[in-house]
Formats: sequence, C-alpha cells, structure tokens
Amino acid sequence: DLFHEGVWRYMKKGFDNYWKNADRPLAIAEAPQIDKPKGDDFAALPWAKAAVMKGWRWNNGNLTEKKVEGRVMHDGDFLYLRLVDHTPPKKLRDRGNIWASDEYEMFFAKQPAKPLNQLGVDFTKRLGAITHKKKGNQKWDSQAKVVTDMSKPDQWTLFMRIPLKTVVPG
Repeated sequence: DLFHEGVWRYMKKGFDNYWKNADRPLAIAEAPQIDKPKGDDFAALPWAKAAVMKGWRWNNGNLTEKKVEGRVMHDGDFLYLRLVDHTPPKKLRDRGNIWASDEYEMFFAKQPAKPLNQLGVDFTKRLGAITHKKKGNQKWDSQAKVVTDMSKPDQWTLFMRIPLKTVVPG
C-alpha cells in the first residue's frame, strides 16, 4: 500500500498527464522580418507587423487560463519578443529566483527535441538561460536584452531582443 499510494499512483498520474498532452500540436509562429530599428525603444517597434504567438501553456502542458499575449519578429540580426501578462503588477510574486517567481519561459530549437535553449525572465528582469543537450545542460550566453514595463495597473509587458546567432544551438 505504501508503494502504491506513495510512488505508483504519483507515477501513473504523471504518465497519464504526459500522454494527455503529448498529442497536442506545438504552438508555432513564423517571425516576419522588419526593417532594422533605429534606437532601443522596444515599445516603438512595429508590433502590429509581428506574428502572434498563441497556445500558451503551463509547464505541465495544460493551457493557461491567464490572459497572455505574445508577438515575435526579427530584423535579420535580432529576434524581438513582446509578451504581455494581463495580471496587475501588484499581484506578481517574487519568490527569490527566476524559476519560482512570476516569469516567462521560452524554448528555442531547430526541432521539437534536444538540443534546445531555454530562457526564463521574471518581472524583476532576472534572466536565466540554459542550453539543454542530449546529455547534460550548460549555461547559455543568450545575450538577451530585457526591458519590463509595469507602468499600467493591469498588465506586465516584457520586451526582449536576442541576437539570432545565439537563439538556437548550432
């Protein structure tokens, strides 16, 4: 009974949850190319031309009930992301590190498998970047520039610029 309740039931629930979500298609957005911007005012970029990212999920694979918007585009040298979380900034929680706080995680790969790059950014602008290899992980020098905007009472907006040459392994 101890094995069944303490280990087996937990493993079976994880297995069932994995297969419940495994056949869901990956969210894909083709990033259109824009003219090279002048300056670093990310809010002034032509976001209406950017592709919309849909299908936001929790890390367990379930669709999020949060209202989240994402846009992506590039200029040939950089990938630009604008992510909007419609949570009032006063409700965002800092739990001492990126991965436990209110944050975004993004995964970049040439294929839906390892190797891949993972980028985590929380609302305080803490950045975590990891390359997941087939065997082991290592720090990823993403060279991402992050700007957060919490000036509106009902949303947190995150802007990022990442050099295209660093986005995917190899």
